[in-house]
Amino acid sequence: MKKFNGFLFLAAMLCGGCVAEPVEVNVPQLEQVGMRVEFLESFPFTKGDAAMETSAIEDVNLYIFDSGGVPVYSKFFPDGNIGVQQVTLFTKSLYSVYALANWGKEEKVLSKQQLLELSYRTPDIGELCAGNGAAIMTGCVEDVTFPFESPLPVRMERIVGKITVKCRYSAIDKNVTFSVKSVTLKNVPLESSLFGDNVAAEVTDGITVDGWTSLQKLNSEGISFYMFENMQGEVPGAVGNKVKAHMLGEQRRKVCSYVEIVANLVSAKHRGDMVYRFFLGTSDGDCNVLRNNDHRVTVTFKGSVSENENSVSVDNGALLDRVTEVRVAPSYIVFSQGLGKTHQCRLTVLPETAYDKRVTWYSSNKNIVKVDQNGLMTTVSPGYCEVYAKSVDNSKVQGMVMIDVR
Repeated sequence: MKKFNGFLFLAAMLCGGCVAEPVEVNVPQLEQVGMRVEFLESFPFTKGDAAMETSAIEDVNLYIFDSGGVPVYSKFFPDGNIGVQQVTLFTKSLYSVYALANWGKEEKVLSKQQLLELSYRTPDIGELCAGNGAAIMTGCVEDVTFPFESPLPVRMERIVGKITVKCRYSAIDKNVTFSVKSVTLKNVPLESSLFGDNVAAEVTDGITVDGWTSLQKLNSEGISFYMFENMQGEVPGAVGNKVKAHMLGEQRRKVCSYVEIVANLVSAKHRGDMVYRFFLGTSDGDCNVLRNNDHRVTVTFKGSVSENENSVSVDNGALLDRVTEVRVAPSYIVFSQGLGKTHQCRLTVLPETAYDKRVTWYSSNKNIVKVDQNGLMTTVSPGYCEVYAKSVDNSKVQGMVMIDVR
């Protein structure tokens, strides 16, 4: 490196002929240096990063841009092994190093801006959501002075995030039977920026997980999905999923990502499918799904599992009303005129909206009174017995009439 000594003659004249001290000026010089890059796997929830497994990275495009965004170095490494590269750059100057891995091809760019504008559109949303596709990684080190430290650490991030869903059922009321039928990832972006934040404008449904074997994992390790980043912003003041869902508004709900759980419910009052929606985010206060992050959703179903709610986050529109009461009138009948007499009971099944009002008639003693399935009773012999009308839908509910045959 050359050093130039100069005298500030004008300053000397102004100070009455005194002579200024020499000023050293460092001028950047071109220098060739062996550059080595170490790819680190970025862990967003831990303090440290670990060296990346070599099997996780290939087809690496490596770029160096000067402070003006002009590429001064660009090379493609199909096997991911960069090794030591001899690069000739200006010392004491700032550069930015970018890496694009698992891209599958060499990507030539004319500027840093062109690289930052690159995006990826998935050819198969199902493969992406199952974690079998889009293992693309990006990383960069901004404004580093040349010569770089060796090795230069580049922290790599996957352009997809992981969504893990777990369910807890221990707090459900004992008189409620509840079973999850399916879990679906909803509003999944079809495209993602490689380096910039991704705010999805076009979304679709991801894969649905169903079947007894797969759904058993909900209560243990959980079910995992993968999706592109979807930064839909904050929801100030939201506390809990239910409040967040209401505060989002109809238009935002169309692009914010969420998990939909369909479950079958049988309670004393209802039978049918319930739909639950849980909007994703880093907290209750936002709807941001970040790349390279593991977003965990733990759903604890409690009590009557919101069977009486019909809202944005809980949909009970498919529930059917069950029979809660069966009445037989009159409640007491005396047959005083001998045997072979008949009587038709009056039957009331509640509520009126019950989807299945059928009942099964039976006598506690067929030798005293017989009853057919229309509720027509016939006396057989003297004595006491009861005649019941039991709900077909809800066997715990029945009406009764006491019979006295004389």
